[in-house]
Order: sequence, then structure tokens, then C-alpha cells
Amino acid sequence: MAHEISDITGVHEMFYINDERPWHGLGTPVEEALTSEEAIQAAHLEWEVEKRKVYFKKDDGIFLETKAYSTVRTDVEFPLGIVSERYMTIQNREAFSFMDTLVGTKEAKFITAGALFNGEKIWMLCKIPGTLVIKGMDTVDKYLLLFNSHNGRSGCKVLITPIRVVCNNTLRIALQKAEVSVNIHHIGNIQHKVAEAQRILGVTIDYYT
Repeated sequence: MAHEISDITGVHEMFYINDERPWHGLGTPVEEALTSEEAIQAAHLEWEVEKRKVYFKKDDGIFLETKAYSTVRTDVEFPLGIVSERYMTIQNREAFSFMDTLVGTKEAKFITAGALFNGEKIWMLCKIPGTLVIKGMDTVDKYLLLFNSHNGRSGCKVLITPIRVVCNNTLRIALQKAEVSVNIHHIGNIQHKVAEAQRILGVTIDYYT
């Protein structure tokens, strides 16, 4: 199952524009690009993640406290990963809000978003105005991609890409091919890094042009 779209709740946690149906055909089709609030609902990403202490159960039934924590998806009580004490969760709604701020308006339009591996990873994609025309023939769209993980294995990343992310494979390629990206670690308040992210992404847009 190369797409890895999450369906832990019985529905596929993704949305896409109706006339841009992904190869796997999964998710909720919508007629036009959505605002952040509409997008998070269409992709079924309203759930949250909690950081909880990990305990070890001995053979005699006694629980011992460890130094580790687990990130837990609270709507289905499902563990997503093991993290440290310093780890700070970045909720899905925070990520969408962060994208709104980067674009500079609450009316930023999302064309796809979703969750992978039961919610361990999430992505959201905005289309940037304008296109690139290569040698007068090939038209290339520009997208602003935000990727976040809840499993503790990677931070949050924001990048500009020509790849329309609709599954785990396209996400992996977009992350690998990105020449400039903004990394947001799960430590501290992500809103403090908005200004730097805007500066770097502005340079990146000029670079693409």
C-alpha cells in the first residue's frame, strides 16, 4: 500500500480538488481550493496529539517510570512514537495556522492535505500564484508544502516544490528534491520562527523565478 493514507478511523484522511484526482483515488473530493478551516475538516485532521509518560511493566506486575514519552493520537488512543521530555507537540491546527501566517493571509487556499501511517505524518499543500514556463513549452506549478511528523523522527518542514503531494511517495520525493527548506524543530514555540521562515521562503521564490 504505497500511498499509506491513514484510515485508522474508517475514513481516508485526505482531501483533493475534484478535477485533480490522485492516482490512488482516495480521500474527499472538493470542488475548489479551501481555506485552512475548511481544509482541516475535509481532510479529517481535527484530532490532536498528547505527550504521555512511558512506563515499563515488570514480570511481577509493578510499573516503573522511564525517561521516555509517547505521542498519542487522542481521538483513537493510538501511540504514534517515542519522544524525549523536551519534545513539544505541533498540533495539526497549529500547522495550518502557521501556513496561513506564512502566506500572509487567512484566505490562503489549500489544494490537498492529509495524514499518513495512522497520523504519524501529515502534510498540507498551498498553490502559489503564478507558474514557471520552461523553454516556452512546459508549464510548472509552484506549491508551498508543510510537512509535520508526530512520531518524533523528524521535525516540521516548510518548502516550495513543483510536486503535487498526494501520498507517501510524492511526499518523500518532494522532501528529497527540495533545494531550500525551513526546518522547525519540536522544541519551543513555532510561532517565533515565522519571520525567519517568511524571509527564507521569499528568497526561494526569487530563486525559482
